[in-house]
Amino acid sequence: MDKVAAIRPLLDSVLLCAILGLAVTQECEKWTSYFNYDTPSIGGGDVETLAKVREIVPILVCENPTEIDVRLADVDQTDYRTAGQVVKLDGTVGFSCLQSDQPDGKICLDYQIRFCCPAVIGSCPKERFWSGWFGVGDVTEDGDDETITTIRESDEIHTCLRPLAIEARLVDNNDPYIFGFNELEVSLDKGLKCTTDDQRTGTINWWNQICPDGKCPESLEEFRDLLQGLTADNNQCKDYKIRICCELTVSQLLDENTLALLGLNLPNLAQEEEEEPTEADNFFSRVENLFSFNDDEDPETC
Repeated sequence: MDKVAAIRPLLDSVLLCAILGLAVTQECEKWTSYFNYDTPSIGGGDVETLAKVREIVPILVCENPTEIDVRLADVDQTDYRTAGQVVKLDGTVGFSCLQSDQPDGKICLDYQIRFCCPAVIGSCPKERFWSGWFGVGDVTEDGDDETITTIRESDEIHTCLRPLAIEARLVDNNDPYIFGFNELEVSLDKGLKCTTDDQRTGTINWWNQICPDGKCPESLEEFRDLLQGLTADNNQCKDYKIRICCELTVSQLLDENTLALLGLNLPNLAQEEEEEPTEADNFFSRVENLFSFNDDEDPETC
């Protein structure tokens, strides 16, 4: 066997990572804790997937992470690449190291994985409009309702039925919503809703559910206090806030609150002067520079 063929599996793995851009190359606002549910001593390798983590502890990780980070589960806890093993990473699936992929019959090492969970779902281009924050301080004993429907009932001008993006955070520390550790309904088309009746209550807590009879993997010990703490006394819905990204409409352009968010002032059209550009001219010129409009589209279809 020539030298290229001998290291071909490793080269393929490096190429795959380069194509998918899976190395940690951008700053993450907040990472989850590291998870380690598999071990290479059982089965054909070490597989740490998002699906497995969410199956066991869905409240600890988001459904659609933007990035993953993997390290060795040894004492030094160094980056996975230092091991030089053939592995596969996918930001929406997870990480895997298979014994069958390793050259010379080497055994996979033990790895840990964590996920970057953003506060924003969707994408808001700069030409579009972020609303102000809704929902601060309105959590009740029944839960926290920050759905699009509820928000529009209180402020129809600054919201739309089909948002381009939503941003959801905790009120007390501004962390992304997933770090409230509640069972939530959250989506781009519906917004966010936390219902008290959906939370784990009574003598059943997450630790007991995951680790019956106290038999739990050593890798989960760091979560013991958190998971045991999510009981009836303190597992109520946290206070969440949400803002919405929509197409900018004519109604919003004529609204003083919207203009304040954009850093603009509504012009006084009655003070128009002929010799010099008026305040109104300057206003609409700034708006034109900030936003692009398509005359063929209905501005009210958002």
